[in-house]
Amino acid sequence: MTSKIKNHAATPFPHNALPETAKLILHDLNQSFGTTLNSQDFAKSMDQIDPFQSFRDLFSYPPDSLYFCGNSLGLMPKSVRQHVNEELDVWASRGVKGHSDHPHGRPWSHMEPCVTKSMARLVGAQESEVAVMNGLTVNLHLLLSTFYTPTRDRYKILLEEHAFPSDHYVIKSQLKMHGYDPEKDMILIKDSTEAVATIKQFKDLIALVLLPGVQYYSGEVYPIREITAKAKEFGIPYCGWDLAHAVGNIELHLSGWNVDFAAWCTYKYLNAGPGGIAAIHVSRKHTDGIVDLQNTKRLAGWWGHEFSTRFEMSRELRFEVGAAGFA
Repeated sequence: MTSKIKNHAATPFPHNALPETAKLILHDLNQSFGTTLNSQDFAKSMDQIDPFQSFRDLFSYPPDSLYFCGNSLGLMPKSVRQHVNEELDVWASRGVKGHSDHPHGRPWSHMEPCVTKSMARLVGAQESEVAVMNGLTVNLHLLLSTFYTPTRDRYKILLEEHAFPSDHYVIKSQLKMHGYDPEKDMILIKDSTEAVATIKQFKDLIALVLLPGVQYYSGEVYPIREITAKAKEFGIPYCGWDLAHAVGNIELHLSGWNVDFAAWCTYKYLNAGPGGIAAIHVSRKHTDGIVDLQNTKRLAGWWGHEFSTRFEMSRELRFEVGAAGFA
């Protein structure tokens, strides 16, 4: 292997590489391999220098198949079977005591910290801005119960025309619950190229923007930072993102991009399995200093109460700090 190939092997395609840059890298590699760019030999050579090739051995594959369905259900990590069996054994041998006394250091009543830190790293957010909870559609409704605040003059919601159907279900039902007509009050764009112009056109009417980080059917990556910035510039109260097909798939920096809120599932590119618990992001600017129920517009429940006093069984709610208070 030449030194030229070794250099490319570390990072074949920088995450921010422009299409023309990627083409130059491919051409350079093809010359090094001595292959034809669209040949099987070239593909196999690329496999050999893939820095992530060893990860393939960490997953179970359906027999006699090439798996291209990670956008619907990620493959099962081989380690899952061991971990699930460990939890079943703890349940069987310790019952309710597993909430606080866990032989593997994963007490169920403290399970959030086990996953929140790594989840926050995946989406480029502070740990307090992320909560792992519920399912995607439920989480969108919980978030919109806070962030969709229509007024007499500003009440429309911007959505992508071909967003995943459940996003349409959520937006239509939220509009109806507030007395609005989805046919008139849901503004639709075809793709990301129309986002900024449409936001500018309806900037005095839009109460909320909800867009996909990655379009589930076309694979288009939305410029989250740029659209969020423009929404703020044009005075839109809140700009949120459905990251179901983005998390684990593209690089995210939700805190740095000033995203108000986001929601995603974990069974696609995060390989959490069918029924895997979803997650949310809420910018700390919307939660810092908010503790009492009387000071915020939010649906409340058991898991949103601060952990330190949760089992005092008080009827007075004190929200957990950050995004966890939305659980």
